[in-house]
Amino acid sequence: MPATLRYALGAAALAASVAGCGEGGPPRSPVSGRVTFNGEPIDEGRISLLPIADTGDGTVTAPITGGEYALRGDNAPAVGEYRVEIEGFRKTGRTVRNLASPDRNKAAPPTVDEVTPFVPPQFNLQSTLSIRVTAEPTQKDFDLVARNR
Repeated sequence: MPATLRYALGAAALAASVAGCGEGGPPRSPVSGRVTFNGEPIDEGRISLLPIADTGDGTVTAPITGGEYALRGDNAPAVGEYRVEIEGFRKTGRTVRNLASPDRNKAAPPTVDEVTPFVPPQFNLQSTLSIRVTAEPTQKDFDLVARNR
């Protein structure tokens, strides 16, 4: 086999192995944005992207803090279509026993602020929200408005 053909085949094989998935998984892309509920930022919550059909390699979740979220790096979703679930939590003013108690984790405080969910199921368990993640970074804001206010 001529040297130039061997070189070309080797270069093609190298390019094929480098392109695409990186460390063996699907290509990922960062997603970030703001989340509001009835016009107010969700100060504390969680956003989850659940794959639709054969998208990616599973659900990705990120905290919502001060009305903002970011899914980046190893936590970035794979390119594809996702159903979105959004949860928001409010402090009740009470403290409760920390389930990650000091018995199991020496760094955990014995009590934590109690929180209660306030975003209705239409935006989480019964959500019809969706997002399309492309190869380019995605900026997606979610302005949630309750049906019955």
